[in-house]
Amino acid sequence: MLDEALLRRFDLAISLELPDQQQIHELIRLVLKEGKFAFDGKVSMKKLIEQAQGLSYYSIQKTLINAIKRSLFALKDSPAIKPKINTQIWQDLLVQEKEALATT
Repeated sequence: MLDEALLRRFDLAISLELPDQQQIHELIRLVLKEGKFAFDGKVSMKKLIEQAQGLSYYSIQKTLINAIKRSLFALKDSPAIKPKINTQIWQDLLVQEKEALATT
């Protein structure tokens, strides 16, 4: 997203690859490492990982954290011992993120 004239001023270019399925799974595990949240199981983990492919680590983490927040907000009147992350919310956020990145 940087101007070509600006890029020519740098001597070194670093390419960062997008995460593969295994790396996405590991990122999800790290985000949820404290074990305070679990997925509701309405959408399979495999399908969520496949849908997250093509996004950066940052975009995946951002959408997952937003899904956690929205899921908690939806449960505010009925607190659970171990809140469930609404996988449909996360799936919708992944789609929105991909659409937003495609238009930039």
